[in-house]
Formats: sequence, structure tokens, C-alpha cells
Amino acid sequence: MKLLAYIVAVILATALLLGGGLLVGLAEGEELSSFFGLAFASLTVFVYGPLLLGSLSAYWNVKVSGESRKTFRLWLAVIVGLEVLAGVAIVTYAVLLPAPVWLPALFIGGGILLTAVGLVVGPALFRHDERRGGSAEPWSPVSRDEVRRKIAVVAITFGAGLVIALVGLALLFFSLDDADSSDIGAVFVMALNFAFLAAAIATLVVSLAWNRRLKHVLGGDLGVGRRMAKVVLRGKDDLLGEGEAPMAARYAATISTILTSQLCFVVLLYLSLALQQVQLLLSDPSNVLSLVLLVALPVVLLVLIPWTVLRIKRARRYARDHANLLRQDPAGGGDHREEVGVDPR
Repeated sequence: MKLLAYIVAVILATALLLGGGLLVGLAEGEELSSFFGLAFASLTVFVYGPLLLGSLSAYWNVKVSGESRKTFRLWLAVIVGLEVLAGVAIVTYAVLLPAPVWLPALFIGGGILLTAVGLVVGPALFRHDERRGGSAEPWSPVSRDEVRRKIAVVAITFGAGLVIALVGLALLFFSLDDADSSDIGAVFVMALNFAFLAAAIATLVVSLAWNRRLKHVLGGDLGVGRRMAKVVLRGKDDLLGEGEAPMAARYAATISTILTSQLCFVVLLYLSLALQQVQLLLSDPSNVLSLVLLVALPVVLLVLIPWTVLRIKRARRYARDHANLLRQDPAGGGDHREEVGVDPR
């Protein structure tokens, strides 16, 4: 239920972002102004801020402890503050352009509505998951065989999605009376778009078990998760409480895999979005908005990929340096250093 809701939310957020960008493009006319980035930045905050709030409150127990409540209030304050700045930005944009009054009103009103929905739906999904016992997932190290199996699932999903989309779209396109050989390129791009999106969703699905393991390690506490991230990814060992060293080691061993899967998801999703813009440009080469997005997506990845890779390396290093704490799992199992990628010598 929670995974389905997250997938729907990501797809909806992407649609809102593209739809809002289209509205800005329509308001500007044939040529985009130098203020376009201001409008698109505000739109991004209004869409992804509520999604983040909803995701946090759906996955974590934000009321389990004072530390967890404090951390969630901090997230809420930061996101609401960004939304206020986004409101100022879109109003400023509307004045400078000038743009229709309905544009900033729609963006601000939509942001308020999405934030309210996220704050209601997120905790509701968490309570639903708790009633079903979804949080009871014992920790175990991530083995190389498990990673290979999940990679195979994503690869098979991509291949199957590509074949199915190619066959289906080809039958559809070439059944039309006005179809010609120039449609072949469009069919292939659309099929690739579908395949990358399917693979991105598959990446989310196969990583679900890892996220449950991490949640178990941290006791579902958002505040503890934030503190373990500082310890493992930023080297702040002084934040560790008494007896929390094994928790930090298990967090490091698990989060490195989760970060890798998250990066794969984002790359696959961005490839799908980029191909959507290619589709639009094939039908309308003068589509300036698609050109802007086609340039912006790789720029975001150029920043995101090195930053995430650095965090992955830090987590793996921490797990290796504290391999002695991973020898026994919570159930009293055997030596797992080899499974988490630590040399048992």
C-alpha cells in the first residue's frame, strides 16, 4: 500500500512539475524570458516539498520520541520556509514578466493544498502499515547474491518493458492510415521512455526490503536516523550514545545499498523524463521548454551523482572499519563480514 502510494506520488509530482512548466511556458509566449528559472524553481519547491513531508511521515514514526518529533519539526520548518520563499519568488516573477494573476495564485494555492495532503496522508499510511505489522523486519546484512538478484529483476523489467512497448506501439502506429517510416524513431523513443520508467519503478520495489531493514535498525525513529546519518556519513562519532555503535555499523552496512538503489532510481527516472522531452521535440522542434528541461536534467545529475557516490563510499568505509560489530546479527547468526563486502581476514 505504502509503496504503491509512493509510486503514484512520484508520478503525480512529475506530472505536476511538467504541467506547471507548460503553464509558465504558455504564460510567457513563444520565447522564454530570463525570469523563467525563478518560476520553475518555485514550482519545484511547491511540488517536491509536500512530497518529502508526506514520505517522511509515512515511513518514519515521527512521534516515537522527542528526538524524532524535533527532527520532523525541523524538516517541516525548513520546507514551509522554502515554500514561503517560493511564494515570494512566483509573485516577483509575475510582476516582472508580467504574468496573469492566476499563475501565482494557482502555484501558491496548489502548494498549500499539497502540503496539507502530505501531512494528512503520510501519517495515515504509517498507521495503516503499523496495523498490518509492516514495520517488523529483522535486520540482516545485504549479500552480494541478493544485490545481483535484484539487479537482474530491474534489468529484466527494462528488457520486457522495451519489447512490450515496441510491439504495442508499432502495431498501433503502423495500423494508422497516415503512418510512414518516419514514425519508427518516435516509436523507439516512446518505447525507451516506457522501459526506463518501468525499470525505475522496479528499482523502488526491489529496494523495499532494504528500507524495512534500515527502519528496524533505527527502531523507526526519524531522529535516530538523522543522528546515525551524521555519524556514518559525516564522521561525527561524538553523537553516538551508549551502546549505539552496533546500530551505526548496521546503519552503514545497509544505507550504502539503499543510497545506490536511490541513485539508480533517480537516473532511470531522469532518463525517462529526458526521453519525454525528446518526444516533444520530435513533434515540435521549436519547443523551448523541452529544450530547457533537456539541458537542466543532466545538470542536476552532474551534481547529484558525485555527491551520492561520496556518501556511498563513506558508508562502505564505516562498515569496513567497524566490521567486528557486524559479525553477529540481531538473531544471533554467524559471521557476516563477507556478505556485507568486508574482507573477513
